Amino acid sequence: MADITPAAHWSSVASAWADNTDYVETATNAATAALVEAVGVSPGDDVLELAAGPGALGGRWSELVGARAGSC
Repeated sequence: MADITPAAHWSSVASAWADNTDYVETATNAATAALVEAVGVSPGDDVLELAAGPGALGGRWSELVGARAGSC
């Protein structure tokens, strides 16, 4: 039986994310900018980012609200 744990699944696709990060971020740049503008976060706001791509969106939220970590 194949290993279908989340870690095994991620390991099977991680290299594709790494290989295509620049393409994905370029292709989604306009949508990311529109989302950030529509949400209108401010410094100190709480933002929950749930694995929304290769990381550019999470980095942008961090720039806007301030880099801090927390848990829900």
